[in-house]
Amino acid sequence: ADPDNASERPYLLFSSRGACSLQLKRYRQAMADADKTIALHATFTTGHILKARVCEMTEDWSGMMTSSVRAHDLEPENETALVLCRDALVSLLSDENVHRTGKHLQGFSPGGANAMAREDMQEIMRDPKIQTALAGMQRAQGLGPLRPILDDLPACAKFCKLVSSGLLVEGA
Repeated sequence: ADPDNASERPYLLFSSRGACSLQLKRYRQAMADADKTIALHATFTTGHILKARVCEMTEDWSGMMTSSVRAHDLEPENETALVLCRDALVSLLSDENVHRTGKHLQGFSPGGANAMAREDMQEIMRDPKIQTALAGMQRAQGLGPLRPILDDLPACAKFCKLVSSGLLVEGA
């Protein structure tokens, strides 16, 4: 297939080729095709899901989380995006390299006051499940209270959005 002469929707060609490359473990090509898909059609959820899956295979947890959150923002009911958000959070929190070196955390924006000023972040912070988890984590000085969130995919996606915005920083 010739990407330059593709139909009116060339992003589908790149998305399909990227999925094939992912299956063949050609991660650089898969990532390039995911990025091209997103560049051609930024609101195509599948492009963001493809990118999240490539990041998962290359153990880029912040990239996985960021792409999963973008897919979730586009389609809040998309089960694949919700599961990828949860899996990214679990992987990020359980990766010893992240805790030891901070690897994968540099992909997140600094957040802080700018992120907190956003209405979507304020809405997430008003969610009772999120408030309970954050308060429990503060009291426990650990991640144990986060476990119930992991079973609630929509709440987990909200928590991921807080992490990827830079509002939640380990040790802060």
